[in-house]
Amino acid sequence: MLGLQTLLERTLKDLPKASLGNVLDQKLRKKNIILSRKQLTEVASKILNGESEVHLPDDRYSNNVDITITKDDVDLAIEIFERHNTNLLSSLNNLTTKIAKIILKTLTKNWKQQRHYEDTTRSNFNTRLLCRWGKPIQQLRMMVTISREFAMEFSKHFTEPSEPHKAEVILRLHARSCQVAEEIITLLSEGFADGAMARWRTLHEIAATELFISGADNDLAEKYILHQGIEAHRAAIEYQACAPSLNSQLFTQDEIDNFKSRYDDLKNRFGNDYCHPYGWASAHLQMPKPTFRDIEKASGISHFRSYYRLASHNVHANPKGIFYKLGLIDDRDILLTGPSNGGLADPGCCTAISLAQTACPLMKLHTSFDTLVIMKILQELSEDTEEKFILVHQKLLAESYDETVRDSQQ
Repeated sequence: MLGLQTLLERTLKDLPKASLGNVLDQKLRKKNIILSRKQLTEVASKILNGESEVHLPDDRYSNNVDITITKDDVDLAIEIFERHNTNLLSSLNNLTTKIAKIILKTLTKNWKQQRHYEDTTRSNFNTRLLCRWGKPIQQLRMMVTISREFAMEFSKHFTEPSEPHKAEVILRLHARSCQVAEEIITLLSEGFADGAMARWRTLHEIAATELFISGADNDLAEKYILHQGIEAHRAAIEYQACAPSLNSQLFTQDEIDNFKSRYDDLKNRFGNDYCHPYGWASAHLQMPKPTFRDIEKASGISHFRSYYRLASHNVHANPKGIFYKLGLIDDRDILLTGPSNGGLADPGCCTAISLAQTACPLMKLHTSFDTLVIMKILQELSEDTEEKFILVHQKLLAESYDETVRDSQQ
């Protein structure tokens, strides 16, 4: 592979000399002087280096030969160069395609063996990771199970709520929080701290939204549900603009009209402010363009803003996201391309807290002795899970420090 790259670079470097050599060949042949390709390239190289007098590299010919390089000659040399360059690129494209197919065939043939090696390596890593982090991770899993069963019982017995829109939104948000928490647990179990933190960002948004709607009336929940019409219209417009480039089927005009009609109805009913991304909360917050930060503040959990910002680094392609990694135990300049056994404490602790938070609105909808007991269980389990994550993290840091000291003493 490296040999091919070297050959390509050499060819590209020699193209100008070869192109000028073709022009010189035509001029010299008119004077009955025939040089080899190597000799022509040698003469062309000297001319390109700025030499005005060049000795012919062949003793058979007199060196008293006058050749004038005109503008037409330069244009011809450029034309030949561009033609050679185009042919080279075309040949290069065909060559790389053939080589890629050959190598891919070999890789595919050997993948079973490589996959077995990687599966074994990953399995051993997961065993070590769960030996270290298994207890707090399993307690998170227990919290999800309790939360899920809590929601199932709620949906069975709480069939005729006095605030139906509010009950539906809270139950659906709670169900989504359980699903996202499961995703986080999967990432933690596989050693992806940064990915787990990124998914916790979503869990935090769910918790803030659920708490916010829980503290308001049924009308706010209805606006939240109906806001799907605003989001659907915006998504349809964006899709329609992108569809031609994606070779995807466009919406029909009737479908676009339906999106627009629903959008206009909501706009007429709730006003212009309702059409913004968080417009469903506009009237309640008395803000024309509220943001998630405003909802977070109103929900009473804005003190998690710094963790939310930390999680955002692994959602967006900003510089912090590539230079700072939770999965790295120390500040060593390492490019983390896979899992690690470090950094699980932050996403683990945050997930435990958010799971307890998402259960509170459900309990407020139907407060009873049973729901109060369940909330107490979740709170106790959340605090104990946080403590265990922190203890494991501190032990890991101590081991890393001891290892660094040993390395420095060798």
